[in-house]
Amino acid sequence: MGKKVYKKVERSKYWIPEDGEYLEGVIVRKDIPVNTLYGEASSIEVETEEGERMKVLLSTQLYSLMENVPTGADIRITYAGVENNPKTKRTYKAYTLEVAEAE
Repeated sequence: MGKKVYKKVERSKYWIPEDGEYLEGVIVRKDIPVNTLYGEASSIEVETEEGERMKVLLSTQLYSLMENVPTGADIRITYAGVENNPKTKRTYKAYTLEVAEAE
């Protein structure tokens, strides 16, 4: 029997994007509860092609976009920046979500 090799387990980092940045990877966990200053929110964990795991705090917009996207899906989330909602006059962080199609 060979010698065991141990790898240090790191906590997932939160993705904090700048305008136009995107995150590509596979959803490994969904509906992770997170306590914020404003109450409980939800997040997902994405594993990038490089093997890095990133958590994404889901805004209301991203949460609704993610509803029908299953764990294991290959996705790209792009941060579009802060936008204004013409109805409510409030600002929000806007994202686009794309799901890779099977080849």
